[in-house]
Amino acid sequence: MHEYDITLKDILLDSAGITLRELTGLDVTMWRDVELPEVTNPRIDLLGETGDGTLVHIELQSTNDPAMALRMLDYGLRVYKQLDGERLCQSSSIGDNVIAILARWPDGKEAVRRILQRIAALEPAKRGKALAQVLILAGLRRLATEVEREVKRMPILNDILDHEVLGREYKRGELNLLRHILVKRFGPMPVWAEERLAQCPVDEIERLGERLNDVASLEELLR
Repeated sequence: MHEYDITLKDILLDSAGITLRELTGLDVTMWRDVELPEVTNPRIDLLGETGDGTLVHIELQSTNDPAMALRMLDYGLRVYKQLDGERLCQSSSIGDNVIAILARWPDGKEAVRRILQRIAALEPAKRGKALAQVLILAGLRRLATEVEREVKRMPILNDILDHEVLGREYKRGELNLLRHILVKRFGPMPVWAEERLAQCPVDEIERLGERLNDVASLEELLR
């Protein structure tokens, strides 16, 4: 799940003004150093500062953590109520467009099409990064397969998907998501299972995910 946090942090730092205003109600004008000067060297995810000096603290959490539930309850409610996919997709900032994959949409497939259309309109140098980010975040909404399917229908993006680096990023995102689900259901992953997963191509990883409800053990799924 670490790549989800890294991806979201990268997008918010780069270009997601509307998203930040929706989450915090404030305009962040600069980002501050998040290393706190203590011996234990704790880190927070994002610490922004508004024009009047107000600090904006954002924590990124892509997995269920019981210890954070109460502390982040208000934050979660703000996200649910305020993040409108349509509005984010209309933003002129590609960061907002990408994060729209996580927002509220009546139709997930329509969300994917709209977001990819925005990416396709970017200059070539920026398309690859934005597409890689969407592919990773789509895993949190179980839309990665739909993203890949729609990309293949768009010639301007199809060649990017086959790029070695993006293909590797996509596989890593899918693999980590599947591993997390397997650990939650079957417990710690044995070495043989880790090795087996590492050898799986992307299409097999997706098939394994589809079979999860039909098996009773890790051995049945992977052997």
